[in-house]
Amino acid sequence: MLLSFTICDMYSLIELLRKIGLTEKEAVTYCTNLKIGTHPASTIARKAQINRCTAYTVLESLVKKGLVCEFIQNKLRYYTAVEPKQLITYINEQKRNLAYHKEEIMVSLPSFEALKHPHHVMPTVKSYSSKTGIINIFHEVIKEQKLTIWALRSKEQHRFFQRFAPAFVENEKKIRLIRLGDKKHEQFEIFSMEDLEALPACIPIQFIGNNKAFICSTYQQYGIEIINKEIVQLLLKQFDAVWNK
Repeated sequence: MLLSFTICDMYSLIELLRKIGLTEKEAVTYCTNLKIGTHPASTIARKAQINRCTAYTVLESLVKKGLVCEFIQNKLRYYTAVEPKQLITYINEQKRNLAYHKEEIMVSLPSFEALKHPHHVMPTVKSYSSKTGIINIFHEVIKEQKLTIWALRSKEQHRFFQRFAPAFVENEKKIRLIRLGDKKHEQFEIFSMEDLEALPACIPIQFIGNNKAFICSTYQQYGIEIINKEIVQLLLKQFDAVWNK
């Protein structure tokens, strides 16, 4: 069964290919080659509306990535886009390569640290967005030696208290938490897993550590990390003012 294909569909596929690591020209060239079939670089370049010399470079790059095949016939070089299912093979290969390079980076971290200039000032505020960004915040939060947390009531327990807080309290670190309500605030001291399991369902919106503070939006889509001792101490005083009432 043949499906109707529009320019919008082509743009969607090109954008998808860019998400898996192809450049825009590689994505355009692959889709064009797939659409028109086996042709010389000159024809593919014309159909893809890219420079002929650029097309040769891009096609060779796609050949190296295993996404285009080439052969010579009558002294002319032809190119054919591989079957779309080979894109999955390409993604899997990328994942294996990244895993290998991750190990290399980990081994080389001391060398990178030695390269870093002594006068290396980090930004006072870092912003995070998306689910991945918020998870990064949670990983940073549990590195602190102690935590004070502002939280809101919720129907279900938040993933921070299910997936991240256990590692924190298992290292014998203390959490003080204020659960905000419409009329009454509740205070909780968490020293153990038993304390954590007894904590009523809530959503953390602010974490205050030793030298850092973290603020998350109510729906956990955005967050900021504050790296400033003076501001952290001010936030801590505000928390203590409510805690001691």
